[in-house]
Amino acid sequence: MRVVVALLTVLVLALPVAHAQETPRMGGVLKVATIGEPPTLDIPMSTATQVFEIMWHVNEGLFTYDRSWNPIPHLAESYTLIAVAVLNHKAGLMTNKKMRQALQATLDMEPIMAAGFGHKDFIRLDPSIFFPEQPWHSTVAATLYNQHDRDKARRLLKEAGYARQPVRWATTKEYEFMYKNALVAKQQMEDVGFVVDLQVVDWATLNARAEKPELWEIASTGFVFSADPANHVAFRCTFWGAWCNEDKERLVADLRAESDPKKRKAIVERLQAIFYDDVGHVKLGDYFTLDAARRELRGEFRTAPRMYFWNSWLAK
Repeated sequence: MRVVVALLTVLVLALPVAHAQETPRMGGVLKVATIGEPPTLDIPMSTATQVFEIMWHVNEGLFTYDRSWNPIPHLAESYTLIAVAVLNHKAGLMTNKKMRQALQATLDMEPIMAAGFGHKDFIRLDPSIFFPEQPWHSTVAATLYNQHDRDKARRLLKEAGYARQPVRWATTKEYEFMYKNALVAKQQMEDVGFVVDLQVVDWATLNARAEKPELWEIASTGFVFSADPANHVAFRCTFWGAWCNEDKERLVADLRAESDPKKRKAIVERLQAIFYDDVGHVKLGDYFTLDAARRELRGEFRTAPRMYFWNSWLAK
């Protein structure tokens, strides 16, 4: 069965045709910026970008490239990601389900996503944990996504006994969209009565802080494509925030043991219902990427969706 995910990845080069005739310039240093050491070399066990940047060279990719370095289908036809607000179920204010539901009821996803990604062509509002191009896509519990219901949010905060304690949201400007998403969400939350402490740190610090539940309530990140729904990071008890709902864990075990696609889809839909009812995390929306390279960069390189610079050089 071919796996399909959603894609809008663009590489901006503006290279004249004459560049193809240039002689490669040997030697020198091509500087590629990365954000730190990878926490693991096992792609399915991490959402860290540096893991993908290194290990995609080892694993078969979602798509490959033709002789002109245009992306063509391989394991997938296209690619996108999901912007997420991860909730801390292990410690702090978000261990209260009413608080999580109040957050879920508050957010208006269109301005949040627009702030992070700009043009409407780069965002998609969709309730599913999986992409519309995947067989696991579902609209179950869609009414709990993108509610922007201020009255409901205020009522839930009152029922939660919320006393205006600061809600610590850890985010980063190293992924600019995460900061911008969080900034607009903060404004919306404060409009209904939340007090939000937006903590802007570097990505490495955010990853480290996420492993210390006493330090945060909400954290910014993104979910990547998952071919097998049983492996989706959204369902992992071991992921940031330790969402370890008993019903969810049982269904994930059933999903791993089941091979029939129709029965697996039914399990996925039950999982999504729990995801929204228990507010495992808060999906903000799907997003697409735009990458750019300097026109002086020559050779066989690609910056999107994963970096590589093979036989590349900079023109003088």
